[in-house]
Amino acid sequence: MKLMVGPDAPGGMRSVIERYVGDGFVAEQDIRIIWSYRPGRFWRRHGAFVRALAQFFWVLATRRVELVHLHAAAHGSFWRKAAFANAARCFGVPVLLHLHGSTMREFYAGLRPWLKTRVAAELRRATRVLVLSESWRDFVASIEPRARIEIAPNHVALGDKSSGGASALNVLFLGRVGARKGVGDLIAAFAHAQQIAPEARLIIAGDGDRRDARRRILAYSLSSCASLVGWIDGAEKEKLLRQADIFVLPSYREGMSVAVLEAMARGVAVITTRVGASPDMIADGLNGVLIEPGDVTALAAAIVRLGLDDDERRRMGCAARERVATYFAAATALPKLRAIYQAVARR
Repeated sequence: MKLMVGPDAPGGMRSVIERYVGDGFVAEQDIRIIWSYRPGRFWRRHGAFVRALAQFFWVLATRRVELVHLHAAAHGSFWRKAAFANAARCFGVPVLLHLHGSTMREFYAGLRPWLKTRVAAELRRATRVLVLSESWRDFVASIEPRARIEIAPNHVALGDKSSGGASALNVLFLGRVGARKGVGDLIAAFAHAQQIAPEARLIIAGDGDRRDARRRILAYSLSSCASLVGWIDGAEKEKLLRQADIFVLPSYREGMSVAVLEAMARGVAVITTRVGASPDMIADGLNGVLIEPGDVTALAAAIVRLGLDDDERRRMGCAARERVATYFAAATALPKLRAIYQAVARR
C-alpha cells in the first residue's frame, strides 16, 4: 500500500487529492489518505496533526508501505510534512515531497539561515521533489541543486463545456476571498468595466474575507450586479462554471491554480496574472489574457475587451479547453505520476 498526506481544508491541495480519488488513481495505486490538517481553533488544528502523525506511525509499523506522497505548502504545512517525511525515512520508506504553495518564495526568503539549511536538507533528502511547473523547478533547484526534481502538474477533468450566461455576461471568481487573490482589484476593475458593459454580472465564490469584499461592493454601488456566494463545491461549482462567460483570478501569488484549469477545461475565457505557473498554462492573447498583479486598469480593460467581443471570448475559451486536454487532463498527467510511483516505490 501507499500513503498520501494532505490537508482536509478548502483549497488547491484538497482539490488535487479529490481529483486523484475521482479519477480512480487512489484506488488503482492502493493509496490510503491521511488528513494532516483541519481548519479551526488552535486545538482543532494541532489535534488533527497529532492524530494524523500517530496514525501515520501506526500504519508504517504494521503494514508494508511502498511510498509516501506528501502534499506541502509553505509555513506550517512545510514543517508538518517534514515531520511525516522524517518518520517515513525511519522506516526506510521512499518520500515524494509535492510542493504546491503559492507563497513558497516568500516563506523561504523570510527564514533565518539555519532554517533555510533545514529546508534545503528536506529537499535533498526527499526521494523526489514534485513541482508544478518549470519555473517552480528552477526555484527549488536554486535552493538545493542536489534535489531530485520532477514536474507533476495539476490536472482536471474536462467536464461539460460552458454555455455562458443566458441573459447576462457572467464574470466568475472562484478561490479564497482576500488580498492575495486580488479580490479588491477585481471589484474595482469590475466597477469600471460595468459602466461600459452594463449587462455584466460578477459572482465571487469562496471563503475568506467576505466582509471586506461586501464592503467594497457596497462602496462601488454594485449590490445589484455583484454577489458573494461563499464556498461552493460539487454540483454548485459545476453550475457556476457552466454559466460563466469570463473567469477572473487576479492573484498576487499562485502555485498552479486548479480553479483556472477548471475554467479552461470548460471552455471559459480566463483573465489572470503573470504569477506562479500561470504563464505555463496560458499564452497571452491565444488561450487567455495575462496581466500584471495589481494593474486594475488592465484588468478592467480585459473584462471589457472579452465582454464586448463574443468571437474572441469563444475563440480563447476553445483554445483554453484544447490546452487542458493536451497538457493538464488525467490522460496526460496521471501517466507521469504513475511512472514516478513505479520508479521510487519500495519493492
